[in-house]
Amino acid sequence: MDIFTHSIFPTLITEVKCVAFNTIQNDLLEWIYDYQSKNQDNGVNLSNVGGWQSRSNFYREITFKPFLEYITTHIDSGVSNFLNSKTKLNNMWININRKNDYNVTHTHGGVDISGVFWIKTPQTSGSLIFESPNSFVQYKIFTNSNKNFLENYNCFPTYGMIPNEGSIILFPSHLAHRVQTSFSNEDRISIAFNLDII
Repeated sequence: MDIFTHSIFPTLITEVKCVAFNTIQNDLLEWIYDYQSKNQDNGVNLSNVGGWQSRSNFYREITFKPFLEYITTHIDSGVSNFLNSKTKLNNMWININRKNDYNVTHTHGGVDISGVFWIKTPQTSGSLIFESPNSFVQYKIFTNSNKNFLENYNCFPTYGMIPNEGSIILFPSHLAHRVQTSFSNEDRISIAFNLDII
């Protein structure tokens, strides 16, 4: 007897490893800390518990333009890997998380593609966790299938990705996600963003 399993309706996540990130990392970190010091009281509290999030229009600062060009070039390359249409940047914000800070489970409504650019990710600073949109309707499959089957098809109620400095993760905006508690004494720093499909 022949038995075939077909994986259908996948949720695609794209990782872009940015070129020559080490040549801009220190300058970008310096820019971010300078911006935070000048806008400490202008942060927002959305998905973050502890830590600091900038407002979502910070990227319009003229001095950020070289970094924005670098980031959007890599975003465009990642998007063109799976999408025939162009995208437009909707918004972008800075996340600075310290020890014991984390981001709660959330989605990004009203946009098409979301992403995160990892700038500083010390060890033990937490993983990016995606939650399956099927975890309720497929609960019995998740809890009763054999381990090999689940691993071969990434059939998990949650899926974690360890952040890598200089990487951009792109994912559908409806996909629920969170970032684990950081246990590092160093800051975890990222820039998150949303894209609209044109």
